[in-house]
Amino acid sequence: MVKILGALGVPVAIGVHGGTGAIFAVVKARPYWYTGLFPLIFIVSALASGGALLTFIYAFFGRKDKEHASLVTSLGKMVAGFLALDLIFLGSELLVGLYGQVPDHVAVYRAIMFGPFWYVFWGGQLVMGALIPLILILNRRTGNSVGWQHGFGHWALGHMAKGKGTVDGMFNKTVSDPISGMALHKEVCVKVYKA
Repeated sequence: MVKILGALGVPVAIGVHGGTGAIFAVVKARPYWYTGLFPLIFIVSALASGGALLTFIYAFFGRKDKEHASLVTSLGKMVAGFLALDLIFLGSELLVGLYGQVPDHVAVYRAIMFGPFWYVFWGGQLVMGALIPLILILNRRTGNSVGWQHGFGHWALGHMAKGKGTVDGMFNKTVSDPISGMALHKEVCVKVYKA
């Protein structure tokens, strides 16, 4: 029964996360979301955060048999791979967005990296949400310890969840473009005056 539910659940989960990412990716009013990578970022982030949750739960509540430590370590390494892939997608998104010189995209990426909430991106999402968990997993001493993996799962899960929700909070104040009537973000808005 578990194998059947697993075989059905994986394609459904990929479809739901990819579909949700595709819905967000076509929202032109949010330049940060308006990218073809967004469905993939949703899927990889779901795999990373779900793997971190699974690592945390199994390290704490799983059967303490002879395979417990090796399974927790393997789960941690799997999450490290998803975190690394998530970082590659983030870097690709930033580099393409900045190199493309689309004014709306450049303004959003600069606001994320150097704006009033720069510390959330650099400290929260990158350092605490990705680099520290990667170091803990890939370090020989901490990567083979069930206790460290348990702590890592809790740590990564909390910081990944915080990192994903902060970007939208920076751009929630919108104004309407007087010509097109489309909603524009306050940070990337261009004032248009009547002649």
